[in-house]
Amino acid sequence: ADADALIVAIQVPTPLVTPALMAQALAGRTKPLVVVALSMPRAVSPEVASLPGVTLVDLSRLEDAVELTRKLREREIPLVETLLEAELERFEEEAHEHAARPLVAELRVRAEAIRKAEVERAVAAGDIDAEMLDRVTRRLVDRLLRVPSAALRLGARPRAGGAGPLECVLGEGE
Repeated sequence: ADADALIVAIQVPTPLVTPALMAQALAGRTKPLVVVALSMPRAVSPEVASLPGVTLVDLSRLEDAVELTRKLREREIPLVETLLEAELERFEEEAHEHAARPLVAELRVRAEAIRKAEVERAVAAGDIDAEMLDRVTRRLVDRLLRVPSAALRLGARPRAGGAGPLECVLGEGE
């Protein structure tokens, strides 16, 4: 009489739990009772659900609940697919950028070495303001490498208008 639920899973030819049997068991009970009927054929008479304080959960009710939740989950599939596509795109962009970092760094190191060598050669050749030449060539290298560096970080993907990877890396007249 203290139980909150009755679970019935037995194979019998006719219902074992009838409204009369359940009414007798519920006599004097004040708490509600959930009856879970898992038998096929039915071991709990469907009329048991009409008794006060009894909730009957049988296989057909479970089937209905499963079908409803399946439909609810299926409705969410397009949203989940959209979220996955966006996350995959973001991941691919980050992976391209991460993979390009060493290449961009090496490109800048080599350009800087060439720049320094040319500054030293120009200073050694004549009367040139070394600080001014250093600033000008540093800005020149930065401007020359800005577009290729960005293109490499973004995976050198073609731009709208059909520019290929080489144009993406070298820029268009920049």
